[in-house]
Amino acid sequence: MKKIIAILFCFLFYSFLQVRSATDVKWVNISKDEMAQILVRISNWYKNDAYSISIAHNSYNDFSSLSPFEKSFGYVKKNKTNFHSFLLGVHSIQNENVKLVIDSASKQMTLAFADKQLESVFTAEDYILTLNYCTSILQRNLESEKIYRLEFDEKNMVGAYEFKLNKQGLLKSIVIYYNHEILKDESTRKEMEVRPRLEIIFSNYKLNPPFDYKEDFDEKKYISYGSKNKLMLNQAYKYYKLSDQRLLIK
Repeated sequence: MKKIIAILFCFLFYSFLQVRSATDVKWVNISKDEMAQILVRISNWYKNDAYSISIAHNSYNDFSSLSPFEKSFGYVKKNKTNFHSFLLGVHSIQNENVKLVIDSASKQMTLAFADKQLESVFTAEDYILTLNYCTSILQRNLESEKIYRLEFDEKNMVGAYEFKLNKQGLLKSIVIYYNHEILKDESTRKEMEVRPRLEIIFSNYKLNPPFDYKEDFDEKKYISYGSKNKLMLNQAYKYYKLSDQRLLIK
């Protein structure tokens, strides 16, 4: 029995040291040039020809809340010129010919020509233009992750961004701290000021996963082409409103 108690004590003491060491790690300032290069390295991963990622959005009422008041789960899939994202209830599907955006909340679809450029073309110099607005740029190195924090003036809508990277340099999460937001309580007709935060979590990184073109990238899953290429909504989306932006370009 004494041996079990001793082992338990050692385990708890070790756990305490681990938590203490993590909380003792201080933020250090880094330069705009360093941060710009980090952002470039993050974005370079998305230039891979084929990948899939799971993405979750968690919204919190304030900076310290542990339980989100709203959750949303989605994904990003890319296979060369084919692309499909589902984020915050919006599908964005692109193949070699067209791009289709489907907003499930407003029940609207927008069809357009495919974008020629899928990846970000931001350079380090482009990132520095944004970083010039930062009041501070900080870095914190933990055992399993690195955290970078961009802070802005209180007059901005966003007070800070935090980028968490794993040991491989891949994004684990982006946390957005908003300076303020006014919420209305309809039951009491009172207004209250809150400082919400949004956490975007990235997981299940996969390179060159198998794809099903018809399921993942084909617009015909949602719309059909009738005689003279007349567009028709498929049965599951018959109550949606469809806008064909290609007609505005011709």
